[in-house]
Amino acid sequence: MNKIITTFLRKYKYMILVLYFPIYMLWFSWLERRDLSHFTIIHCKLDDMIPFCELFAIPYFLWFLYVAVSLLFLFLQSEHMSDFYRCSAVLMLGMTTCLIIYTIFPNAQPLRPESFPRDNFLTGIVAGLYQATLRRTSARAFTCTTPLRSTWHCHRATHCGNTRASAPVRLCCAS
Repeated sequence: MNKIITTFLRKYKYMILVLYFPIYMLWFSWLERRDLSHFTIIHCKLDDMIPFCELFAIPYFLWFLYVAVSLLFLFLQSEHMSDFYRCSAVLMLGMTTCLIIYTIFPNAQPLRPESFPRDNFLTGIVAGLYQATLRRTSARAFTCTTPLRSTWHCHRATHCGNTRASAPVRLCCAS
């Protein structure tokens, strides 16, 4: 049985991602639901100066699409799968490192407003998101720069100016 699994994973290395995703999501969900009486607040005075803007829900959700499309772009370059594997490995290592840190060093960012200044569709989406997730610090900056860097340095980007030319647009969408 182990030989079959090993042979399968060697032939289809990308399946490791398929196996990693449920493990990551279970661990992340456990961290979100875990009841902690003690956690460290990560906060500075600059945080208090950030106004609430429900329009940022749009790039927040576009981030998921950005990461998925970047991975798909790298995956579809079947003759250069090393770019996809390298990006995936860096993402998995970074996201796992974040989960380990969250497990050992529970923390939160109190950036959410007590009440919303406006009542509209995007505010409703943000309110729903706040109910679904806790106030953990985010690995979003890491997971934005990794696909950008990977698509910038991939084989196709070094041979096609369009991919590199789109990098500033992708960076703005990712942030």
